[in-house]
Amino acid sequence: NDLIVLDKLTMSAPKTKELVSMLNSLNADGKVLIVTDDNNVQLSARNLAKVKAVPVNGLNVEDAVNYGKLILSQDAVKKIEEVLA
Repeated sequence: NDLIVLDKLTMSAPKTKELVSMLNSLNADGKVLIVTDDNNVQLSARNLAKVKAVPVNGLNVEDAVNYGKLILSQDAVKKIEEVLA
């Protein structure tokens, strides 16, 4: 499993093509789980069969294990740390 942490994970508009481009630049192929509270990223991922985007409070162990790559923003990591601390 791969873990990718980005400084920022937002999109100005829900565009699947832009999300695909970002995933390609990160070499994120196969099953990808994106953890972000950005609604535009979540909407963009809906059209991609092997990509799932969830808000931070929607992250669960089953999804984290079942997806080959996990992409999070720094903000998401901080929120997860707060919950687990």
